[in-house]
Amino acid sequence: MGNIDFTNLIISAHEDGASDIHLKAGCPPKIRKSGEIVTLNDTPLTSEDIIGFIKENTQVDVENLVNDNHAADFSMSVDGLRLRGNAYRDNNGINVSLRILTLINASFTELGIPEILKKISTRRSGLILITGPTGSGKTTTLTYLLQYINQTQKKHIIMIEDPIEFIHENSNSIFSQREIGRDTVSFGDAITEAMREDPDIIVVGEMRDRTSIEAALRAAETGHLVLSTLHTKGATNSITRVVDVFPTEQQNQIRTQLSMSLLAVVSQQLCPGTEKGKRHLATEVMVTNIPIRALIKQDKLSLIVSTIQTSRNEGMYTMRQSLSSLLEKGKITKETYEDYQI
Repeated sequence: MGNIDFTNLIISAHEDGASDIHLKAGCPPKIRKSGEIVTLNDTPLTSEDIIGFIKENTQVDVENLVNDNHAADFSMSVDGLRLRGNAYRDNNGINVSLRILTLINASFTELGIPEILKKISTRRSGLILITGPTGSGKTTTLTYLLQYINQTQKKHIIMIEDPIEFIHENSNSIFSQREIGRDTVSFGDAITEAMREDPDIIVVGEMRDRTSIEAALRAAETGHLVLSTLHTKGATNSITRVVDVFPTEQQNQIRTQLSMSLLAVVSQQLCPGTEKGKRHLATEVMVTNIPIRALIKQDKLSLIVSTIQTSRNEGMYTMRQSLSSLLEKGKITKETYEDYQI
């Protein structure tokens, strides 16, 4: 691996407040800090450096990476830090993107995570969706919720991930963490298998396709609490995304299933703060009450936002209301308020 000490590089990036690290051939290491890409140090990396890093720290098949034009996901630990990564090729050679997975000792309120998730997590069955664009903190929200469940409930939690991100320790609850490719073939297969493994809660790292969405809905309908994430912005868009995965002739049936099984959608974005280097979580919360169930079933999704706005007493609010609150508290600028509307 030449003279590059990747352990120190990763630790330095973490101490510098990085959320992501980019290792690119022919380029010095770059990090994402407060949403912007900056240079970590002046030492250019070679493809050999990066291939050495992959071989030493991951299970990625470098030969397949080089010859088969496929990117590869992985996770790893360095000096107590947990990282999620992706190795890929471009015109300059082999590259790696790393996301630093960190948790701090803070409350839901301090982090901006909606407190109502604690209440909803006590339900015996149904589907909870945490949604947002890449880098919006979905994994962090999900992890804090699971930690809360682990402290307060006695459950068997089966997690299906690609790859495994945070490692959960058994406490009041027990965890079975399964990785796609290593422990099971696909999300759809793993969800079906999980229903025979005495779960209370099934965590689906991401509902990626029709098969995994179908299996997650089936699990939620048959007496399990299902937690999952989607790369969508806003509650309405999340419902549309789930329904649109299915062919037209099946969509009415899916709307009916979703109206019965969906418990809540929490959509989130990380917004740059007025204080340099600070970001704030803006969220939207939709709890599936009787009026919203009817709107989903009848395909009147355009009316959901107004229902959320008038249901603050049930813990609901829109992204606009969340951003307004951050603006009023001086945490974000007017420009950010406008830019992060959905």
